Amino acid sequence: MSDLLLRTPFWLRWYDHQALYQTGDERILLTFDDGPHPQWTPQLLDILDRFNLRSLFFVCGNRLKQYPETARQIVTAGHELGMHGMYHKSLLFRSESAIREELMEEQLLFSEFNLPAARFVRPPFGYFFIPYKRAVRSLQLTSVIWNLTVKDYKCESENVILRRLLKLQRAGDVILLHDYSRCTGQLLSILSDYLTISQESGLHFVSHGEVL
Repeated sequence: MSDLLLRTPFWLRWYDHQALYQTGDERILLTFDDGPHPQWTPQLLDILDRFNLRSLFFVCGNRLKQYPETARQIVTAGHELGMHGMYHKSLLFRSESAIREELMEEQLLFSEFNLPAARFVRPPFGYFFIPYKRAVRSLQLTSVIWNLTVKDYKCESENVILRRLLKLQRAGDVILLHDYSRCTGQLLSILSDYLTISQESGLHFVSHGEVL
């Protein structure tokens, strides 16, 4: 896969300039999609804690229903939960009212499980049209996309994932990773090395206690 395809193109950032693609400063924000997962997410939280990092987890409503305690672990560890749709189905060709209804359904789950209300939302697969933008705005949410993905869900080798992260990342990136995929174990195996090398090279990440 060409490395050029892993960074979000300018035209998409232009299309939804209200969405967040970068942190707005020199810090890198790691984001994790599709969870929570009862095995992988706690291991990920342990690594982030060792490096004093704060992340944003975009959870799916159906998995939140299955693993609410894991979602609470995320919050207790000092991270933030965002919404990623009820069933991780594309919102691309759905109406504004249907998208708003799905987002509100997930908001109710946050309330049901006594979780902090979500401020951020990410469309499944990153796909969206104007109805999604309008629905998000009507609910006073902020859409967060990403500026770099390394396709960690494709089960390529650990070395490939590590190389992409180190080669392609830039200061201020919002990076897309996953804590619920059949390949998350591979990501976890290189995450500590990635963070150590990145920090030693002078890059900064959003840390505990800092505003997202």
